[in-house]
Amino acid sequence: MFSIISRFLVIVSLASVGSWLAYGQWGILPAFLADFGLLSIPLAYSYFNLMRLEKFILIDRVESMPAASGLWGEVFSRLERLIRGMKGWVRAIEKQHERFIDAFQASPNGIIMLDDVDQIEWCNAIAGRFFGILFKRDA
Repeated sequence: MFSIISRFLVIVSLASVGSWLAYGQWGILPAFLADFGLLSIPLAYSYFNLMRLEKFILIDRVESMPAASGLWGEVFSRLERLIRGMKGWVRAIEKQHERFIDAFQASPNGIIMLDDVDQIEWCNAIAGRFFGILFKRDA
């Protein structure tokens, strides 16, 4: 938090000094333009990084974002770690689900899973043969 406040104060101080120097030399309009120019640099940098972030989110490649500096670097790296962790978590659940399905397929009993309105969601091969169900057709 201190880092954010100190950066903000440095930017405002630089803009104030630039404005004061420009006002002393050239008048009010150049002072305003110098102040506006100095304050727009970090804004443009933030906008540039937001556009990069949007691009990587839209093409679903958040886990391979390029490095950035400063606060944006921290945002990018934390987001990248979060996405990698979530994708690993999803892969682990998918593996567990596959093992669960394999165990049901290996069962000597016919198993049929129905949803809330009694529609077939899944059945193992034995239930399919016994009841004449083709899972992809009858689901």
